[in-house]
Amino acid sequence: MFWQTLMEALDEMPENQKDAFVKSELEGLKLREIAAETGESIKTITSRKSYAIKHLRKRLKELYDEL
Repeated sequence: MFWQTLMEALDEMPENQKDAFVKSELEGLKLREIAAETGESIKTITSRKSYAIKHLRKRLKELYDEL
C-alpha cells in the first residue's frame, strides 16, 4: 500500500520535481550530478526536491493517519 501511494503521489507532481526526487532518493544521484545532467543549478534542483518532499509528506501523512 505504501509503494502504491508513493507512486500515485509522484505521478501527481510536476515532472521536474518528480525527477529531482527520484534521481536523488531512489537512484542515489547527488544533487550536483542531477544539476550537471539537466543543465540546471544546484539551487534549482534543491528547490524542486524540496517541493516534492513537501507534497510527499502531505500525501503519505494521509496514509499514515488512516493506519
